[in-house]
Amino acid sequence: MFDLLFYLLSFLLGSLPTGFLLVKLFYEKDIRLQGSGNIGATNVWRNYGPFLGGSTFLIDALKSMIAIYLIGAVSHNNSCSFLFLVGSMALLGHIFSPWLNFKGGKGIATFFGLMLAWNQIVFIGMAITWGSVYLLTRQSFIAGLITTLFACISAIVFCLTLLVTLTSLALLLIIFWRHEQNITNYFRAKS
Repeated sequence: MFDLLFYLLSFLLGSLPTGFLLVKLFYEKDIRLQGSGNIGATNVWRNYGPFLGGSTFLIDALKSMIAIYLIGAVSHNNSCSFLFLVGSMALLGHIFSPWLNFKGGKGIATFFGLMLAWNQIVFIGMAITWGSVYLLTRQSFIAGLITTLFACISAIVFCLTLLVTLTSLALLLIIFWRHEQNITNYFRAKS
């Protein structure tokens, strides 16, 4: 019973549209009408610079971290599966924000925060993967997608439960789906 309440609270925490709110606060503009139209850190960075873009990334990452740490502190259930699902609910809240008609970010920053709180070894691997792929491709979305694949496989390896396996596969599909336009544009430009 309490687990469902914790999942809902985590989803609501994750649903706060950071990039949208920061751009509104500092510039009184709607980030959804600029650049890629996404509220995430990359679009905010490209349109408003490293301070606002970096702040968006940091706060988006903190949403899943705070959910895991706070709920982990008050819940009697601290299993790897439960905490992974708590962080995943914050990630889903970020992607499907009810405050913006269920259109939120793409999830990369929030996934980084999830892994930093849930498993620091996977987080370090994510950072190395993202940095290496970005240096090779100069495409942040490709780095993000390959990092997501790495993180999902790693989550399954570190916590081999049906819940983590199914959740990881669902997150992988959702994050790839949220990057559909990036993938289409990339291959269209290559042909």
